[in-house]
Amino acid sequence: MAEKATHKALPSEAQRIVPLREKYDGALFPHSYTLKLDATIIDRKSKQELQAVNGEKAAGVGNRLLAIHPSGGRLRISQTGLVLGFKEERWVIIGAVSASEWFAT
Repeated sequence: MAEKATHKALPSEAQRIVPLREKYDGALFPHSYTLKLDATIIDRKSKQELQAVNGEKAAGVGNRLLAIHPSGGRLRISQTGLVLGFKEERWVIIGAVSASEWFAT
């Protein structure tokens, strides 16, 4: 049986250019996050802020995602490092993160 992937398994090459705003139907990690309008990213279950994990790097990630998804809201992460935002009743690609930029598990 295959071991469950963790956030640490996100590939460093996830920084590649991704097709932004396209609908995504692939596999997602079970965690859910919130992108706030001040660029803060919060784990919805634990209430932990990304800044507590990654310091100032977190603000860069939040600002990068807000530039594409200015309404903020729910986020999910794919197993390949894509960041998805919820828009018009579907998950759409809004960026990519590497494991070093995201929450540790």
